Order: sequence, then C-alpha cells, then structure tokens
Amino acid sequence: MKTFITVVIVNLFMLIAISSVCRCEGIAVVVDRDREGERMTSVCIVTPEGEEGPCFMKDIFPSEYVWEGISYHQSGKFLIAEKQSPKELWMFTIDGGQKMIAASENGFGAVAFAGSEPVVFYYILDADYKLHLYSMRIPDDLDAEPEISECPGNFPEGLMVDTKNRRILYFTLSEQTSAQILVSCDLECKNQTAEIALPKDVTVNTNSAVLSPDGNLVMYHGFYGGNLPVGLFLTDIAAKESRDVIINHRAALGEGQPDRYSFSPDMTNIAFTFFGKDGNYEFYMVSSDGKTLHKAQSDEIETFRSTTPKWHPSGKWATVAAVLKNRDESDVYSFSTEGELKNLTSGQGGHKWGQAISPSGRYLAYISGDNQALMLFDCENMKGVGAFQVPGYYAYPVWIAYDQ
Repeated sequence: MKTFITVVIVNLFMLIAISSVCRCEGIAVVVDRDREGERMTSVCIVTPEGEEGPCFMKDIFPSEYVWEGISYHQSGKFLIAEKQSPKELWMFTIDGGQKMIAASENGFGAVAFAGSEPVVFYYILDADYKLHLYSMRIPDDLDAEPEISECPGNFPEGLMVDTKNRRILYFTLSEQTSAQILVSCDLECKNQTAEIALPKDVTVNTNSAVLSPDGNLVMYHGFYGGNLPVGLFLTDIAAKESRDVIINHRAALGEGQPDRYSFSPDMTNIAFTFFGKDGNYEFYMVSSDGKTLHKAQSDEIETFRSTTPKWHPSGKWATVAAVLKNRDESDVYSFSTEGELKNLTSGQGGHKWGQAISPSGRYLAYISGDNQALMLFDCENMKGVGAFQVPGYYAYPVWIAYDQ
C-alpha cells in the first residue's frame, strides 16, 4: 500500500511538471533601444496579453550592425541573424546562447530553416560575386563544428524548403543548355533528386517563387518571350508539367504582372497582388484550376501594397494592406475566397503594415506605423483587442510557438 501511494504521488508530480510546460504563442519582434547613449538591438517575444516574454537577443549589437534578415526556427528555440559589419551569420538561442556560424566578405542572401530539423540554408557571394547555396546542420553542442555542404548548381536562386518530403527546391542554369531549370536536392545537398524543365520561351522570375503546402507544386510568374504578357505558373514536381492559371483571365486583368502570391492552406485558391499598367497594385483571388477569378474592389482604396498575402488557417480568407484614397493612411483588409472585401482596421488612422496571423488563427498582428505600436486583431470576434507599446522600432512581426 505504501509503495502504491508513493507511485501515485510521483506520477502526480510528473503530471504537474508536464502540465506546467506551456506551448505558447507569441510575437517575435525586433526592437532598437537606447542603452547608455547607443542604439542596441533586441529580439524578444510579446505575448497576446502584451507582456514581454523571453528574448533571443537583448541589447546585443549596436542596431546598425544587424540587418532585418532574421529567421526563426520552428521549435522556437533559436534564430539566425545577419550582422552587417563585419558580414557574419549569428545564431542566438532562447536561453541566451550565441555563436557566429558563418562569415562572408561580400555578404549573404536569404536564410531559411528546414522546418523542425536543425538545418539552415543560406547564400554566400564569393570574391567574384558568384552566388553559392549552402546547407548547414546545427549541432546540439554550440561549441561543436557544424556540418556544411554546398548545394549543386550554377547561380542557384529562389530557394524553397519542402519539409514534408525532406528536400529543397531551387532554380539554376542547366549545364547542357544554360536554360533555367528547377532542381531538387536532399536537405544535406548531397544528392540531387530531380531536374525539371520550365515552360519553353518563358523567362521565370525566381525571387517570388513559392512552394505549395504539400510540397508538390511550385508557383512563380514568368514572361512569355521575355516580355509581356506575364503568366502565373504552377509546376507539378512529380509530373514535371507546368500550366498558367491566369491565361484565361487576360481581359479581366489587363496589362501588368503578378507581383506577390500565396497558396491557401488547402491549395484550392491563390491570392496575389498584381502590378497594373497605371502603376497601382490590384488584389485578386484565383482558383488553383484557373476557372474563377475575384477582384478586390473598394471606392476607398487608392492602391494595394506590394506584400505577400497572408492566409488565415481556415483557408477562407487572406489579408492584404491597402493605401486609402486622398488620405495619408493605409488599412489591413481581409478578402474571402468568395470575393468579399472587409476593412479590419477602419478608423484607427495612420499606416498599417507587416500583418501576420497566429498559427491558431486567433489573432492578426500588425504594426501601426504612426506610433510604432504592435497591434492585435481578434479574428474570432472580428475586432481589435489591443495596442502594445514597446520603445523602439519594430520589424515585421513573426508568430512563434515556444515552450514556457
């Protein structure tokens, strides 16, 4: 009986210990603050209640040394930041650890993580300004040397990480024809697993390419004959086939080109901004099969902003920011797959930017540019819930799930 009671008590304490660990949602923000007369950079988490949570880096570097190119690992345990002078990549952990992991005389390109795995990809410009892509596996022990591999390809661009299939995809030039091709490699860049030809006579813009949530489709825009018109293409990786999803909507779209775009979570719809011939940006929703097209329209909007649309996890609507007519203001809107446009921030005044939706779908975070406040919108009750003031400058907010 005594043994039984002891086991019950031990299990109860274990249950309490486990339940006390919260997988919390917070907003990671970059803040510059004055410390002893010098602007220092911090990256901290703000909770939906407006409280400051743990910090990856706090008053670490003079602000002019760190770029905004900060990437967060899915685990919420560490991030990679680029130091501008000298040009270095640094890793910061949520428990205060830090380490310089790479250096380059001419700087770095985009940085991306491989989902939950401790693998990071980054570009380096060599002395001849030729672009190289590297894969780095981050060791558990920060003092240990990381495993680094160079990814194959001539001028690799447009990196996309497919965590579900444990591979990366990017554009490069064919060694045989010098034409643009799409290639895939394993996460360690040791084995090239596929080489896919792109549509003939189409010049692809690789900088805006995105991968579908299931990792099976790549979306990008390209110029027919290197000029207008411009198509929005989906390439099926397995079938090695490509199609233009806006080819049947030329008359509705008019002259111009797709700018930023993203898949809905269920991949049935695509939201995209479109740069028109009048110099303004429009906003559209097209079905993935190319059959239906909805245009976001409002008499109060001058132009939409050139930002990547952010989808609500339900897949029913996406967000976009727009500049208002005859006013030095902008608002955040939702646009549904049925074509309904809704102003989410009406009446607040000033400019809003950097919208980001929490993984749970509960909150929309954005920055109010006039007073540099971090704003929250409740997506369940469709109303604003708070403005959080933290001294300094915010970069785009990023939602992070972390343990506490």
